[in-house]
Amino acid sequence: MASLASIPFSIPQAIPVAQILPAQNSNLSLLQLCTHLHEANQIHALMIKSSQATDAYSAGRLAEFYAISDHGSLQYAEKVLRSLQDPPTFIFNTLMRGNLNRRNPLQSIHLYHQMLLASAEPDHFTFTFALKASTQLRSLPIGHQLHAHLVEHGLHSNPHIRNKLIHLYAVCGRISDACKVFDGSTELDIVAWNSMLEGYADNKDGESLHDLFSRMPARDVVSWNTMMAYHIEMGEFEEAIMTFRSMQESHECRPNRVTLWSRDEKMIKSR
Repeated sequence: MASLASIPFSIPQAIPVAQILPAQNSNLSLLQLCTHLHEANQIHALMIKSSQATDAYSAGRLAEFYAISDHGSLQYAEKVLRSLQDPPTFIFNTLMRGNLNRRNPLQSIHLYHQMLLASAEPDHFTFTFALKASTQLRSLPIGHQLHAHLVEHGLHSNPHIRNKLIHLYAVCGRISDACKVFDGSTELDIVAWNSMLEGYADNKDGESLHDLFSRMPARDVVSWNTMMAYHIEMGEFEEAIMTFRSMQESHECRPNRVTLWSRDEKMIKSR
């Protein structure tokens, strides 16, 4: 596969409303009622016969059913994509999402590559799916190329994308890169703090973990669970119990199932 970073593309532009919002019709209404693949195939055949399948909005609805629905088929979703001369961004995004849902991240990356070659315009949804695929693959090289694209087009400051980047680097063991993204952000939400916290925990950096936890402006149950899970992983059962008690005393959040499971595991292992 050619280097993704070597393929230029411009900042995403909105698709003209006239291209994506045709009048609703009976075929699309029937598509919403489908509960079996063969029913969608029949509607698809009618849309091909009437040339409706060449309409971007109608094709997008078909692709969405095939790629996302429990009654769909990624094979047919790809047929919809290939049938269009200039597939719009949202159809590529739909197929990337569908492949991620079916635990096929490599195909999502291939779709991203096809998208660039087709000169379709990636948007923040595209990069969200691509980063998630890269994380599932634990592919640092692909992650670096995606990051380069994001910086080039000014999308790296999007909070959701930033959190995905932090998580990607942390999962791949590149804490220094995760820190650069984290420290370079002016506004950090709880997800960003937790992503960085989990990165330190996964890489068993206890000193940085406790330092970050102490600096968090707010904590939720994920933050506390991360700390307890770290102590259990390190065999520090007394510390885990103390963390659980501190959580209760802080009144910052209520325990969830993960918390209670961690508590039970602490009790068993500490006996």
